[in-house]
Amino acid sequence: MQFSDQSYNLRIELDVKHGDLPPDEVERLMASLSPLDRLVAPFATRDLYITVFHHPKTASYQVKTALTLPGKTLASVHEDSGIHPAFERCVTNLIQQVEAHKEHLAGTGERAKHIKGTYQDVVPNRGPDGDAVEEAVRKGDYPAFRIATFPFEESVRKRVGRWVERYPEAAAKVGGELKLKDVVEAVFLNAFEGYDQRPANVRFGDWLESLIDASLKEVLADPEAAAENMAMLRTYRDVVTAPDA
Repeated sequence: MQFSDQSYNLRIELDVKHGDLPPDEVERLMASLSPLDRLVAPFATRDLYITVFHHPKTASYQVKTALTLPGKTLASVHEDSGIHPAFERCVTNLIQQVEAHKEHLAGTGERAKHIKGTYQDVVPNRGPDGDAVEEAVRKGDYPAFRIATFPFEESVRKRVGRWVERYPEAAAKVGGELKLKDVVEAVFLNAFEGYDQRPANVRFGDWLESLIDASLKEVLADPEAAAENMAMLRTYRDVVTAPDA
């Protein structure tokens, strides 16, 4: 079964291998594309290729998506017992990839921004408390460390989103097995554990950025274990720092 639709901003081609989908199911799938459709509207080329594989032996569906934009192709693959959950996870992943790609394009290139002196480094949104950071490390208090470094959180999150885009295979996993929040947490955990080895002549924000690549690779090595560990750290942090704690 093949289906094509150009009534969206997206040019959509759907190919269902070894079977057909009822019109109402196709319509439901297409409705899930609305957020992505709006997001890609500014691009001159926006072709979405969707391939659905049904595996009767495992009673599962595998959905592969490829979104072609000018000079860039974004891909996502997910499998589930139902076609719609697999498809929606692909769409969510593509949305996150497109958002990261648009952020990258909006910057007109990191090299040019460095030259112009307008490059957005990892900087705090308000003045960090250096003494609080030092004390938290000295006491081995990770929740206190995270509170003290919170002004850097948003900037680190944005840099992580752009960094993942450098690795297409990793970008394809965003929203599925790879969660950006886990990479962000890993950056701060590595900063906490390696604080004593921080170069004295390097700004704290620059040092945090230098930890992104290794933190991303740590998470990618075992995304499931990383997700569990990072979730436990976030829960511990939230419990310890709760107002009535």
